[in-house]
Formats: sequence, structure tokens, C-alpha cells
Amino acid sequence: MVNLHDPANERSIGALYQLIYLSRARPCPAEQRARIMSDILAVSTRRNERARVTGALLFCDGWYLQALEGNRYDVEAIYDSISKDERHDSIRLLRASPAPAREFAQWSMCGSALSPNDALIVRGLERTDGFDPSRLTEHSALSLLTAVCDRQMPARRLLAI
Repeated sequence: MVNLHDPANERSIGALYQLIYLSRARPCPAEQRARIMSDILAVSTRRNERARVTGALLFCDGWYLQALEGNRYDVEAIYDSISKDERHDSIRLLRASPAPAREFAQWSMCGSALSPNDALIVRGLERTDGFDPSRLTEHSALSLLTAVCDRQMPARRLLAI
């Protein structure tokens, strides 16, 4: 069986492409936020597995931050669908270009909603008092998403045992 996320196979499948975007979440009642995030993760995990796309999604302070990586055609098709999703507003691309390697190879979609208790992650990475999307660069967005997924990795390993 071929490991689709093996860097050696990226060349035969197509050049690796990475897209990172930021979008404002449309307002919704607080009690619906957890369900919406759960729904998004369930759908994106299934869709990404079929398309051999990996990535990470973060919801923080009313904003979505997401990275997608895989074949350019598949990544752009998924992004096109996201850009039409009414849960997103004010979408801003931070990166859309070839990438040397997958950052999220172990995840069809890693996802988290940061709570006020997770503010230390954001403050540490952004060196600010809170999540300020206007200051995000391609590099800081990727660092933030990687930190969130790294934080989830031990729990994921425990569940697999």
C-alpha cells in the first residue's frame, strides 16, 4: 500500500501545494460554536481523506485560521468550497504556493477552538495580549497551527493505543 503522505510519493502524485487563509466567522450564538466547529472538522476530515489533503484548522476569538496541503488542484477545490461557505466572511489568503514538505502529514484535519485558557499559546507566538489577525504573517500562522497540532498529538497517540 502506498503512503499518500510520504514525501517520496509527492513527486508522483503532483507537486505539494500549501494554502493558508484567515477568515472572520459569521456571528452565531455562543452555544452553537462548539457544534459548528465539530461539524466543520467532521466534514473536512472526510473530504480531506478522500482528496489526500492534510491540514489544520483553528478557531480563535471569532476567526478561522486554516492550512491545507496536498495536490494543488485538490487544495484549491477545497478552498473554493470554503470561500463559498456562509460561515466564513472576509477571507484573506496568507499563502498559496508550492511547499517543500507537509507540515501536517499526520492529520487529514487537525482542529481546535482556542478558549481563553489557551491564550498563553497565542500570546507566546504573537507576543501580544491576544489574537490579532491583522498581524498574522504566513510564518506566524503556520507556527500557531503547528503549535496547536503538536499540543494535540499526545492525546491522539493515547487514543490509538
